[in-house]
Amino acid sequence: MINFPNSISHYKFIEPIGRGSTSEVLSAICLDNQNEISIKKIDMEKYPIELEFLRQEVSFWSSSAHPNVVGYYGSFVEGTVIYILMEYCSAGSIYDIMRYGFPRGFNDEFIIATILKGVLNALNYIHSNGQIHRDIKPGNILLCADGSVKIGDFGVAASLFQDGQRQRARYTVIGTPCYMAPEVLTEDHGYTEKADIWSLGITAIELATGEAPYSKLKPMEIMVKILKSPPSKLPTNAPYSAEFRNFVEKCLQSDPMNRATAEELLRHPFIAKAKSDSYISATLLTKIPPIGERLRTIEKQFSAFSMKEQTLPPQAEHPPSPMQWNFEGIEQPSHPHSEPTESITKGRFTITKQPSSGQSNLSEADKENQQLKQTVRQLQQKVESMECEMDQMKDQIRLLTQLVQNIMK
Repeated sequence: MINFPNSISHYKFIEPIGRGSTSEVLSAICLDNQNEISIKKIDMEKYPIELEFLRQEVSFWSSSAHPNVVGYYGSFVEGTVIYILMEYCSAGSIYDIMRYGFPRGFNDEFIIATILKGVLNALNYIHSNGQIHRDIKPGNILLCADGSVKIGDFGVAASLFQDGQRQRARYTVIGTPCYMAPEVLTEDHGYTEKADIWSLGITAIELATGEAPYSKLKPMEIMVKILKSPPSKLPTNAPYSAEFRNFVEKCLQSDPMNRATAEELLRHPFIAKAKSDSYISATLLTKIPPIGERLRTIEKQFSAFSMKEQTLPPQAEHPPSPMQWNFEGIEQPSHPHSEPTESITKGRFTITKQPSSGQSNLSEADKENQQLKQTVRQLQQKVESMECEMDQMKDQIRLLTQLVQNIMK
């Protein structure tokens, strides 16, 4: 097994590939062994988080050894920053890939079955070890260059074992709203690993259609829909196979007792359609450029978008944004600018470009164009600020839900 040093001076950062509400993820080269890995950075001074939460994230992950689970290489603290070293999945997340080239989902059921089989293999391993992932979604499903499927982000994973004894259920409301199972929201009897199966069913619908059910609603509206509406299904007016429809139905049973297990779903006729990793590589990854090139392409697209003086779409939609891994919370796109003229804030990152010598003689048209760009940037910052507020709102909703449930008991 390759050893990775516990000092950031032994690594050379290449480029950002993702960010969450409290962290950023970058690709990097280990200078000692020349292996390319990804590094998750969490600045505890800017984003105070409980070390117990991080210990929980790493404890099971560090002991995991499965081909469909993102590899964990170690972690260490320098100053106020925690660094988590992990496997580099160069093709990025399924969420990123869909946003770049497949906004309406994959029309190839073999691709969908192959992705879901990889996730099920990982879930079967996790569940058999008494763990729950609790945040299965396209943003946490990653692909490597060879087409292999990996699941990442164990930041909200939970154990069903305590003091050596298996517990019947968990009671904490946590996860991403669109993918939450009904029992996670009600907390009447707690929830088990079957909550991951529900999330997998929602993910299956998103892989086929391009969006999760209720994804355009506000968090509280989503929760009400999940609790009050019948389980979602694949659209009836689309030519999906009977096996695929049945697979989704097996996942999305309101009563978790009637929901299939990961082991059972691995034997489902739809999963029998799954191909090898090379099929994903040949039929899917060959249709999209590498993650770095995707990022540069989208930056150019956004530059052209700004030059044409277009206004921002509604909040539910976004102009082209960079492909990034998502490791926590609701997917939050950031909006790049390929030709900044001042300090530009993207989330909590700032990029500065010094003006060139010829900028003092700008024409009136150029000045107007710069003002328009600045207006667009300000609007973007407002959108990103609202997205951060949504993350905070999600935390408040969890607390309120728990409070209401405690009062009703």
